[in-house]
Amino acid sequence: MSQIDHLILSGSQGYFSEFKEGMRDFKRSFVAFRLVVALAYQDILAKYRGSILGPFWITATTAALTAGLGVLYSRIFSVELQTYVPFIAIGLVIWGFISATIVEGTNAFNDAAGILRQTSLPIPIFLLRVAVRNWIVLLHQIIIIVVVFLYFRVPLSPYSLMSLVGLVLVSLNLTWIALLVAILSSRFRDVPQVIAAIMQFALFMTPVFWSPDRVAGHPLVTLNPFYYMLDAIRAPLLGARLDHRTLTVIVSLAIVGWIVAFLVYASTRRRVVHYL
Repeated sequence: MSQIDHLILSGSQGYFSEFKEGMRDFKRSFVAFRLVVALAYQDILAKYRGSILGPFWITATTAALTAGLGVLYSRIFSVELQTYVPFIAIGLVIWGFISATIVEGTNAFNDAAGILRQTSLPIPIFLLRVAVRNWIVLLHQIIIIVVVFLYFRVPLSPYSLMSLVGLVLVSLNLTWIALLVAILSSRFRDVPQVIAAIMQFALFMTPVFWSPDRVAGHPLVTLNPFYYMLDAIRAPLLGARLDHRTLTVIVSLAIVGWIVAFLVYASTRRRVVHYL
């Protein structure tokens, strides 16, 4: 970027100009996707440096939690073990992905403050860094679902492939949520703690451990966006057709959410560095 271009971009030229520059930021970020993957991979290496199992510690912890809660809650809810354990295994793995992406998204820009102040890298790179990092962790966690399905001989159906569609839609929703909380957190440093508390509360309000059929029609289900995210992935894996209502909700959330998130980003993109 030339000095003249830098001077032009450093001053606001109206909202339409900010909108175009915001689009340009995302385009540059996707072009630099190899850098995003490298940053995400280095984050994982740095976090688990000196560890024997590395990110597989998360897998081991989730597996132990699945086994313990599966045996206990199957008795409490009077559900057969071979039915409940696959249900809770998928729930815990997908919830871990949802929660980690949102919670870590709060610090997407804060953790990159030093880089953002000294370089002209587009800000969305560091949002994608969080998303890719959690995708890598999710790939480790999927091992739990595979082992549970093999052990309990859970059959796959033609509907199971729809879980991939659900996973893509869930990822789209998580990314715009992470973008909003990242912007808020760069301005207000209490937001990460607030979001972490909300996600802990949401864990018990979302059918991760309990079946939504037990409270059918209750607002905990019908008004809970996390329920639809879970259902979009879990239902097809367990052999059920992806509910049209679930599909409608998560597609609508993705469209409306990205419109809102992008408009917020376009109006604040120049201020984020100053917030940091």
